[in-house]
Amino acid sequence: MITVTAIFGEDAVKEFETTGQIPSDKWLMDNGGVVDERTFRTQKEYKAYMEGVNDTAEWSGSYFFKPEITPDSNTPAPSFTKRISALRNEIRASIVSALEDNNLTKLDISDAIDPTYVIWYDNDNDPHEGQAIEIGYDGKELSLKVETESNPITIYEDNPAFESLKWLASIHDNVLEALAA
Repeated sequence: MITVTAIFGEDAVKEFETTGQIPSDKWLMDNGGVVDERTFRTQKEYKAYMEGVNDTAEWSGSYFFKPEITPDSNTPAPSFTKRISALRNEIRASIVSALEDNNLTKLDISDAIDPTYVIWYDNDNDPHEGQAIEIGYDGKELSLKVETESNPITIYEDNPAFESLKWLASIHDNVLEALAA
């Protein structure tokens, strides 16, 4: 939003220039002039108004204050996709940092008070659920060992389990808990 205040009328403009104060309503009633505040949603609207100010045609003087620009509630927010990706990267970086700060390439998280259960997909693209029991980092990517009905399997960052912010945050909590134990 762009809000601009304008003073119309030669005497009103002189009063402002002399005192540095916007003339009061009483002063304007006694001496003439108008103080007007206009709000525009876009820079384009503001420019169009300023270019075509018909309001000043009848006044022998006018003064425009520097516009005040404030965020509009209709201004689009940053893309959710970008925000989600940034949050995912932040959680991932925190997990990596926790492992590196403790000189670990693997960490057992199987004893977590609130363990993380993830859904993972096998080679036939069939979904399975299992508890995350170990987190690893090989210097390039994270891996997650997941308990299955038979033998544990290891999934990597290209698996949808690493896409879920909820699961990733839970894994992060499990890492911090295991490191504190």
